[in-house]
Parts: sequence; C-alpha cells; structure tokens
Amino acid sequence: MRNYNYSKSGWYFVTICSKSMECIFNNDLKLVLSKNWLTLNKRFPEVKPDKFVVMPNHFHGILQIIRCRGEVSSPEYHGWENKTHISLGRENRAPTITLGKIIAYFKYTSTKEINDLYGQGQILPIFQRNYYERIIRNFFELNKIRTYIKSNPKNWDVEKENIFVPYVGARFSRPANE
Repeated sequence: MRNYNYSKSGWYFVTICSKSMECIFNNDLKLVLSKNWLTLNKRFPEVKPDKFVVMPNHFHGILQIIRCRGEVSSPEYHGWENKTHISLGRENRAPTITLGKIIAYFKYTSTKEINDLYGQGQILPIFQRNYYERIIRNFFELNKIRTYIKSNPKNWDVEKENIFVPYVGARFSRPANE
C-alpha cells in the first residue's frame, strides 16, 4: 500500500514467487525455505513467523512485527567514565526493521543456502524480484488467510493457472555422485 509504514507493529501476509514462476520447490528446497522462515526471529527478534506453506512455485507466509509501546530509544553516553557527552542523534538508533528488509533477508539466506546445495559453482536465481504483501487488519482476516494457507496444497491441482505449469525441478536435483 502506498505511503504505508511497513515497520509498524501488525500482521502481514506475503507471497513470494519463484523466478519465472518455475515449479522448482522440491522437498529439499521446501525444507530450506521452511527453516529460514521459522528462524527469522533469530535475526529479527521483533518478528514472529506464523503459518506458511511452500508450493511448487511460490511461498505464502504470515508474520507479525511486534514493537514495544512508545518505541523510544534511550540516550547513548559517550565517555562512560565521566558521562560528559550525551548523544540523541540518529547515528545511535537501531536501524528500522521493515517488512521489505525482513523479506529481503529471507530471500537472501534461502537463495544462498539453495545455491550452496545445488549451484555447483553458479549463482542461480531462485525468486522473482519483488513480493506481494497484504496488511492483515483484524483477526477475522488473519484466520481467513490461515485457512487459505492450510488449504492451498489441496487446491493446487484445481486452480486454473497451475494446470499447465511444467515441473522443472531437475534444475535443482542433486548431482549423481551423491
């Protein structure tokens, strides 16, 4: 949404598509994406990953950004021994965590790990450049999206746009000598 502050506390629903919508997310890659989603809060303590699903060519996930009330940073002291200089400047604030930074980190760590497993010395693109997001406005919407995520795998074969998508997972198959 234009002019929305994506660092605000709240629930967000994201969809991340594979490069060219290829069906590349086999079981090994699903494990990589799952692990990286579930451990986002190690990098971003204010992030709580929620329900997600990895489909053959896209990923759906819900996450919550939790901020402390007030979000006031305390002054920093330079010269602790005599506390003569107090700085409230921007250089002392922690960088603002936004939804975009969280998703960029998820895509980066997943791409790096997948390329370490399958790249064979190449850097293969895994995801489309951007992602889709939706601000979840209430618990009714949150539960509706959770249900959608849960039912997504069983609806895969039924959805019209998925019928003729070829499976190109061979691009990410393990080398024969393993």
